[in-house]
Amino acid sequence: MDKIVILGCNGGTDIAYGGGAYVVTAMAKCLSENGFEVHLVSTIGLDPHELVSVHNISFGNNVYTHYLFKYSRSTKIPYIIALRLLSRLKKLLNSLNPTLVIYNDDYLLSIDRELRRNKVPRILYAHFPYITRRRLGLGFTYRTTEWTLTEATINYISIDNMFGDLRDIDYLITNSEGLNNVIRVVHNINNITTLRPPLIQITGNTRRKLRPIFLHAARQDKTFLQNELTNFMTIINEKVPNSLFIINRNKSRALFKLSIGNARIIATQWIPNDLWYKVLNATKYYLHFKWFEGLGIATAEAVMNGAIPIAYRSSFNGSWTDIARLCDRDCGFSSVDEAVEHVLDFESDDTKFSRVSNYLVSELSRVMNYDYFCKSLTSIINKFI
Repeated sequence: MDKIVILGCNGGTDIAYGGGAYVVTAMAKCLSENGFEVHLVSTIGLDPHELVSVHNISFGNNVYTHYLFKYSRSTKIPYIIALRLLSRLKKLLNSLNPTLVIYNDDYLLSIDRELRRNKVPRILYAHFPYITRRRLGLGFTYRTTEWTLTEATINYISIDNMFGDLRDIDYLITNSEGLNNVIRVVHNINNITTLRPPLIQITGNTRRKLRPIFLHAARQDKTFLQNELTNFMTIINEKVPNSLFIINRNKSRALFKLSIGNARIIATQWIPNDLWYKVLNATKYYLHFKWFEGLGIATAEAVMNGAIPIAYRSSFNGSWTDIARLCDRDCGFSSVDEAVEHVLDFESDDTKFSRVSNYLVSELSRVMNYDYFCKSLTSIINKFI
């Protein structure tokens, strides 16, 4: 049985929660179903049954996880240290003797040298590599991460010597057209395949939704348009009767304060998986007030549940480049007034809402279904095996 090793997200540091870990778990499902022995390797991780529970993705007993530290919300390892610790797993990789390796985002030169010496094919699946952000400057790196300025500066200096050049990988895959375009320009690479993450548990749901429920689940970081979202909610609460906002307040004190005493704004830090899908079923509009993010799995899930995406128009925002741009005239925005206008238009025209929602479900069903993802991934792998 051929062995495939999948290194964790962010250059190999973690396979636990989040969109990147979701994609890794989906890869494991696909490859295990196609007869491969799959090994998930990372600094921080979870056991196989925990990944199945977290991401609602099942796979066979031919999937194994190897990590140095079990994921815990209370434990945070500085990124550069997590990278250095990953080098401890080189002996494990050699003992596994993989037929092929899949990197996620970036790859450590110290690990890659051994693989190249052993002529192991290497595929890289890019969500938005740190090496690409570094090429765009320290300011961009700082603004698009949760690092402090000190952390960003240290990591900015370090990763250029630790990570390999994307041009040296055997096969490069991006998770969105937006990222594909960025990497082409920044790294001068033309031979790139775009393969969007699969939506495994979601089936198209376009039933009529009577109450205007707004969901904003993206985490609040330095790319979050907090003032714009606050103004948007204030205006919508005045103009759209019975509206309800469910907001991931995360680190935003302003959003938390706004929700106090306002029964139409629910600010929460965490939505459990079982409740998450109930919320998606009820959501009418999915808000994405950020100028930077990868593809945006949550946005796609909401759309497949019949929600209209209202996403900030930015070439660095995957929720716009690959999802909301499909209905940009009705879904993309560059100002609060434009976002409000979109919602008011939809609220006054049920036929338009249904037409746009049905169109989006049809398009995403075509390019983000699991069968297409798995068939494409195995086809790429079979080029090397």
